[in-house]
Amino acid sequence: MANAYINLYKGSPTAGGTDGTLVSLDGVGTSPISFTLDAATSESKTQKVALRCESGYQTTGDVEIYAYGSNEDMWQFCATESGTYTSTLTISSTIDATNTVFWVKALSDNSEEPGVDTSVDIYVGADILPDT
Repeated sequence: MANAYINLYKGSPTAGGTDGTLVSLDGVGTSPISFTLDAATSESKTQKVALRCESGYQTTGDVEIYAYGSNEDMWQFCATESGTYTSTLTISSTIDATNTVFWVKALSDNSEEPGVDTSVDIYVGADILPDT
């Protein structure tokens, strides 16, 4: 299921391209961003993802990306793979019908019990207009 205006893609999308696998929406879970982490070692991993608008639309102003849920503090975002990861990423450039790449990091903590956590959603806040 795709959003009518803007979507998130995984699977090593290419900056400026239109590739990648659509990430599922609204808790459907058919194609989530997922990580397998070893909590015993407080492991963390990153994953390259992209945002792009559907054809005919673009963002205007800043785009905010953040995690929401009971373990949201275990998720971070960064515009570059080796930059500083934070709880909220602001993208100031226009997002159009081509991929704008960023990275997602999932963290684990050695006090966690083994399990599958599906409590966190990634939110994208943006003003979207038809292309001009």
